[in-house]
Amino acid sequence: MKNCDLDFSFFTGDILTNESLQSYNTFGIGGHAHLLVKPRTAEEIVRTIQLCKATTTPYIIIGYGSNVLFPDEEYPGVVIDTKSNFHEIEEQNSVVYAQAGVSMQKAILWFLQKQFTGFSFMAGIPGSIGGCIAMNAGTNRGRIDQLLQAVTYFDGNIVQKVHYPALKDFFSYRSSLFLKNTWCVLSAEFVLDRGDVEKEKKQLQMYLQKRSLSQPLHSKSAGCFWKNPPNQSAGKILEDLGLKGYHKGNIKISEIHANFVINMGKGTCREVMEFAQEIERIVFQETNIQLEREVQLVKV
Repeated sequence: MKNCDLDFSFFTGDILTNESLQSYNTFGIGGHAHLLVKPRTAEEIVRTIQLCKATTTPYIIIGYGSNVLFPDEEYPGVVIDTKSNFHEIEEQNSVVYAQAGVSMQKAILWFLQKQFTGFSFMAGIPGSIGGCIAMNAGTNRGRIDQLLQAVTYFDGNIVQKVHYPALKDFFSYRSSLFLKNTWCVLSAEFVLDRGDVEKEKKQLQMYLQKRSLSQPLHSKSAGCFWKNPPNQSAGKILEDLGLKGYHKGNIKISEIHANFVINMGKGTCREVMEFAQEIERIVFQETNIQLEREVQLVKV
């Protein structure tokens, strides 16, 4: 792909060439992006996707990159970064409107300031609103889809808006139709209760403290690497097999939480993939359970 193939005359945000992707994901892994763009509006996101489709240019949409693994090679297309400029949040008539690039943790602080409650189970979850919706992020206490009233998205052809209750059918465990169909989440509407804010703050603090003690929050990782099998915990399975702290090269299983794969320094995508395959073979041989990855591999 050549830069001159793409007409970005409509674009007002930053356009970067040969940008390292290591600082655009929490794993700290990846090669360079041929182009990385930072749109300022939903229209710019939509027109960028349309441009890529019209020129058969590969593209990927990212927020905080907290659940992705980039390849070591150059990404030969366009990386669309929503977090840098597309992060407005506002309230109208008790409905909260948030653009896809808003940090989930920024949203939580904003909810508190506006006296909203009922979202504390999302405390400490990294990533953007758009990424959390695509992955249906959550904990064992709740999921983001339980907070949503509507989602506006681009399906590659037109911008659409889906409301609750039809929205319920878009979600499954750690996945959604947005993820499966590579539809781009543009914004979301939340309907939250106003209640005991001090109680909500205490719950948030409790959950954050629990996460800090039970997860390697300051390590380079993409969060939980594998999905939990039905009625089981992937972390518990790995721990029971004595895999906590297991390492090869620059990659290891966290000693704090066995479902976290850690980049100890200069790890590569290839190392992570080979390491994950080895762990999955061990688990299958010992338990007959086939682990399914939660982390999304960006394919070249």
